[in-house]
Amino acid sequence: MDVEDFKLQQIAELVDALAAILKKRPTQEQHYVSDLFHLLEPANEENEDLEKELNYLIYQCFGLSDNDIKLIDETVKYTISFFNSSEKSISLQRPTSDLQQNYAQTFIDFINFYLEPVGRKLVAKIFIDDKLPMLAVQFTSKIAQEEVPTIQITNTDPHMDQAIPHFSSLAIEKLPGNLYYRRNFRVYEDQETFSVLKPAEARLWTTGAALVDANETIAELLQHKEIAK
Repeated sequence: MDVEDFKLQQIAELVDALAAILKKRPTQEQHYVSDLFHLLEPANEENEDLEKELNYLIYQCFGLSDNDIKLIDETVKYTISFFNSSEKSISLQRPTSDLQQNYAQTFIDFINFYLEPVGRKLVAKIFIDDKLPMLAVQFTSKIAQEEVPTIQITNTDPHMDQAIPHFSSLAIEKLPGNLYYRRNFRVYEDQETFSVLKPAEARLWTTGAALVDANETIAELLQHKEIAK
């Protein structure tokens, strides 16, 4: 990695500025200095702005793409946050509409890599609700030339309002030793349409989660194709 001296100087200055802010924190917080996750938590707007600037410079040094940066930001914000302090983590909050749309777009982009050579494309319908325990996104394969919105957002219908709580009750399975396993669901409605149902937790609707889900979907479809031969 060949990094210009002026960028290294900028990074050093930002680290010094963040350290100065950390020193101003109350005495009872000083024991967090050795904890990287607490060090990364924004104490105030000034701290948050400095961290964003520092992160941007580091991303530049490594030549990361926008998608790489989004994955890193979401990992820090949702995944690390969850393991560091699961009860207080925003990763357990309901996902925002933007997060759900990013999930759907990432899923579509991944699957379309395989559909485009055969003249097809994937589109999505996001079902929104602020009370149901699980959320759903419906994906449909269309002819590539068909003019339809890539992503549509709509409210759940009465049928879904009844079905989703049932899926939620089936999602958790108790294993030996006080362990629990929680399922996500892919429901195939026909050869062209399927839905992804997952708990309404932000950490499960990130860009990284979309890539994992899309990979699993491709693997599942290929497996069914092999079995059908």
